[in-house]
Amino acid sequence: MFSTSGYEPEAVREARSLGIVLLAIADGPAAFRRSQWAVGAHPPAWVPEYMAELVDLDPAGAVRHQMLVSGKTKLVPPR
Repeated sequence: MFSTSGYEPEAVREARSLGIVLLAIADGPAAFRRSQWAVGAHPPAWVPEYMAELVDLDPAGAVRHQMLVSGKTKLVPPR
């Protein structure tokens, strides 16, 4: 399921219990800055305007976004 406006933690818990993968459409530069590859204040010119991010909960129960990356299928939980 995709969203452009975000998810509440309870919605993420419910989706997880039903095996539904949640994705957020995010501002590309902002998503890149949140990623592990961010360096400096400005992302590279090749970063797209929008990106899809996987949405789940961190260990504390807060909503977490992770950039989708080719070859990182372990990020998406099995159904």
